[in-house]
Amino acid sequence: MSRTLLSRLTTASRKALGVPIMLCIVSLLGGNPVFAQNVEPARRVAVLSLMGGSLSIVTHTPSTGTHLSQNEVEDRAVPNGIFDKAATAAADEAARKSDPTVVTILLSPQQPALAAIQDKMIDAQGFAAPPSLVNSLNELRATHLLLLTKHRDSAKLQGAQGFMGSGTLSGLGYYVDRHLHVKSADTGATALGFLAPFAYFKISLVDLNSGDVVKQRLVTVGSTIFPGDGPDPGDPWAVLDATQKADLLRDLVKRAVESNVTQIFDAKS
Repeated sequence: MSRTLLSRLTTASRKALGVPIMLCIVSLLGGNPVFAQNVEPARRVAVLSLMGGSLSIVTHTPSTGTHLSQNEVEDRAVPNGIFDKAATAAADEAARKSDPTVVTILLSPQQPALAAIQDKMIDAQGFAAPPSLVNSLNELRATHLLLLTKHRDSAKLQGAQGFMGSGTLSGLGYYVDRHLHVKSADTGATALGFLAPFAYFKISLVDLNSGDVVKQRLVTVGSTIFPGDGPDPGDPWAVLDATQKADLLRDLVKRAVESNVTQIFDAKS
């Protein structure tokens, strides 16, 4: 690996980002051992998802007497890395399907030290990772890193009445509005409030030789759920139980990762 990447890390950034980590290789896939024994694959892509370590429950709270609004945010820890594991598996499948020559190295997503600094790992100059991660990727002979991190953007949640939501969203979670009058696209019935799963994240493909981000996709997906058919029509949060909420969000993540990673590795893109 080129020393160019390491030289970008100043003394200050090394201290700020130099957290000890241990990367667990989940699987090493791709390539053909029969016909390519003496040929180094064109790309060895390490896949790391850091976006799903916590869920944000964002509750819309209108300010009385003004047109302004604010959101209350509650972050909840996610056990067992279920969303990051789903994202990693979806990225792996999409990358190898789009480019069968790619070798993928799936890294354990349960890296709390890295998750805490994920917003600092991609900057205007490219990849700015802690030396411990850079060294680990070098040992794995990875040529590229596919990195999934949280992305913050304006709330735009698709509903029957167009885009809804206020403030900004980041990462994975649910947006809860108990004040807006909404209409069901299926029945035309009306209700007060809605529930919306969302996934706001960034997918960056990094060339580890140069440290450049060669491709990047900003993902902002979300949908709305009409509360009228839930066990408690007066509370949008009660439309789904805990298992249904987890399953719905995991499916949303998988679909978003698959489509965007496909575009990243598509030879035409």
